[in-house]
Amino acid sequence: MKLCLVCNNKLGWSKKRTSDKKFVCSKCLKKYGMKSQVGKMTSGEITEKTKFIDEATCNVGDYLYVNENTKEWMADKIYKFEDIVSFELVENKASHIGCCEALYIKITVNDMKNPVIFIKFITRMTYTNDKVYKKALVDANKCASILEIISK
Repeated sequence: MKLCLVCNNKLGWSKKRTSDKKFVCSKCLKKYGMKSQVGKMTSGEITEKTKFIDEATCNVGDYLYVNENTKEWMADKIYKFEDIVSFELVENKASHIGCCEALYIKITVNDMKNPVIFIKFITRMTYTNDKVYKKALVDANKCASILEIISK
């Protein structure tokens, strides 16, 4: 009988395999927002990520998690507050009036191997009067505000 790496419950038909051949159930995939990433992650990385999410004191959807107690934050991986060098909120308006092609935050971190992180909110043409755009803009601004606070 195979068990979920995260919750130790029996696996159903809907599951994903980690890069080191462990499994994560669909409930944990949804709870921790890891649906597309699991196959590229090891069981250790998944355990670290889920633990961080559970202990986070603040989050913006699945985009950004913050632990004020340990002075750490996570988007794609875990960083210290002081690792933030700079960040900017970028919105690429389309040639069509009232459209956005991309909305993301570019974060430069103190990591020579991977110095740039992108938190992507919109990745395809979206009308600016659409509720998807409006929600993404609120989330992007909230993330930018949190980054401003923790980078001081």
